[in-house]
Amino acid sequence: PKTINASSVDDPIHESDTVNAETALLDASKLQQLKDDIGAANVERIAVLFLDETRARVTELSTLLLAGERDEIAAAAHRLASSCLAFGLMRLGETLRQTETEAKGEADLGLTTSVLETLCADSLDALESHIA
Repeated sequence: PKTINASSVDDPIHESDTVNAETALLDASKLQQLKDDIGAANVERIAVLFLDETRARVTELSTLLLAGERDEIAAAAHRLASSCLAFGLMRLGETLRQTETEAKGEADLGLTTSVLETLCADSLDALESHIA
């Protein structure tokens, strides 16, 4: 699978963050474990639902980020992170976990809507390529 660094010097995901290029976009072993657990046909079937749902939830999270709704950001990031990590989308899942932690605290949120949307698109493209 391709690995794309969604962050750059000008637009970091988080300035002092370890969730970046060294975190794999897609961990194929997690996806294989899911296939072993529930069967390849089931993974393909639920992957279609996951892809659609994730796109919708990222749109929702982007809106919340723009509005600065910290409690809702934390809840939305938590819901998204769990499902992303189950499908092996490690960089997206870990970024969402970090965003959840930041939203629950007092620190500035490091995630921007543009980085979220790019990271989501790259992650979902990697997943689609891998299950195709």
